[in-house]
Amino acid sequence: MAVTPVRKCDRTAPRGGLVEGTASESTNGDTAMAERHEAIAEDKRRLRTEIRRVRRRLNPEARRERDGEIQRRLLAHLAETMEGAGASGAAGLIQPATVLAFAPMEGEPGGTALPQVLSSAGYQVLLPRIDERALEPTLLWVPFRGPGDLACNRLGIPEPQGQPVPDWRAADVAAAIVPALAIDGEGIRLGQGGGFYDRVFASSAGARPCVIGLVGSDELVNEVPSTCLDMRVDAAVTPAGVRRFGK
Repeated sequence: MAVTPVRKCDRTAPRGGLVEGTASESTNGDTAMAERHEAIAEDKRRLRTEIRRVRRRLNPEARRERDGEIQRRLLAHLAETMEGAGASGAAGLIQPATVLAFAPMEGEPGGTALPQVLSSAGYQVLLPRIDERALEPTLLWVPFRGPGDLACNRLGIPEPQGQPVPDWRAADVAAAIVPALAIDGEGIRLGQGGGFYDRVFASSAGARPCVIGLVGSDELVNEVPSTCLDMRVDAAVTPAGVRRFGK
């Protein structure tokens, strides 16, 4: 997939304008920052549109092959991650190991069978459900009880219908498997635009599990347009292999 070049962005920029100088300088700085963030948002929209279009054109057989390879490589990477973490005495690795995952929509890398594949491999799988009652919509984490327990929300995303885990801790999770539209060379992830995963892992940055993004081989791109609020993944699993990123 030929990916449209994106603007280089300043991830070290402050979140709220200038803190010193005259009122005029502060106003000008705020305006420039707002314009820069809007330019980044527009670049994200274009890249999302492009990748979604390419995904829709992939035929069912190619999707099955892609998803099967991703599942196989993901299980191997998880086993390697568990072994390394267990050797260092990391928390959260009781059996069965608990992983955060997601239920892919039709056409998303990983395939609709992903939660069942993980469960069949012996993992305790927690899937996200949007909590619409919160002041700022966030994710609840619910144990996967089988494909029959999933129902699509208003966005078309399959969600579990059981009781969420109360007060889950990132330290008790062995790994987090997240959806992505693209991942760049620094591990920066392009999501669907809701910001849910950015908020989840920003709030647990001190004890974050290994975060693994699933993408097609041609969705590893040179650069994802981003700001300091956009999350990085620790690894990207594609049909061709696993790419690891430094923390």
